[in-house]
Amino acid sequence: MERKPLQVDSEEALIARAKREREAFGDLYDRYVAQVYQFTYRRVKNHAAAEEITAKVFHRALEQLGRFEWRGLPFGAWLMRIATNLIHDHNGHTQRQVPLANWDEAEIHALGSMTSAEDQYAARQTAEVLWRTVATLPLVQQQVLVLRFARDMSLRDIAVVLGRSEGAVKQLLFRAVKGLRQRLQHLGFDHEA
Repeated sequence: MERKPLQVDSEEALIARAKREREAFGDLYDRYVAQVYQFTYRRVKNHAAAEEITAKVFHRALEQLGRFEWRGLPFGAWLMRIATNLIHDHNGHTQRQVPLANWDEAEIHALGSMTSAEDQYAARQTAEVLWRTVATLPLVQQQVLVLRFARDMSLRDIAVVLGRSEGAVKQLLFRAVKGLRQRLQHLGFDHEA
């Protein structure tokens, strides 16, 4: 039996269908599994752990699907919140900083399009200083910066992931950017450049 194409159903309709027919949850799984895995792997840096946590995310989502209320936010934001909680549990609540060592991978890969080796080197050094400086901020500020700028998530989606209001996320982002700017200025970086 073939599944209906994902484009046929809106996300809201797909969720409603999955609540009635457990087999329909497979369409949601197909739509989000890669995104959840990548999100998880970037935080745990271990393929086996990322696969295990990803499986748990979807297991928990399936168990709690009946309680999910459509509010116009992407279903993926809810999955990311579940993933964030499971990653936190996996890390034993002891990790004080978000591991940022590979957050600049995309930027480094983009460096290949720059014309000179000097430009590539300077951009790589700047990215390394930036992420090391981000790692000195409080954990929740690190998370907001990473989700907003490295993952390009909307404030609304970040609010869902962190379980906070959109206003609280705006405040966290403001404080994080301000703190980052102050730290970079202290290091001799001109934020206006």
